[in-house]
Amino acid sequence: MTFGLTGEPKTFSCLGNDLCREFLDEFVIIYIDDLLIYNKTLEEYIIYVKVLRILRENKLYVKLEKCEFTI
Repeated sequence: MTFGLTGEPKTFSCLGNDLCREFLDEFVIIYIDDLLIYNKTLEEYIIYVKVLRILRENKLYVKLEKCEFTI
């Protein structure tokens, strides 16, 4: 999303909730302009990366420098 437009966080939240509806509160949380994917094990994390595929299929991309991957 570009900076300076009013309502962008709400727009992203609505879009993200629609795209990730099947995973919400299972292992995905979308809050304002953040997308959180959480897991207990590395194996679960690898499976849950399918959320990133959904984003890519809908022409939404993440900036690697803004991402944090922890185990």
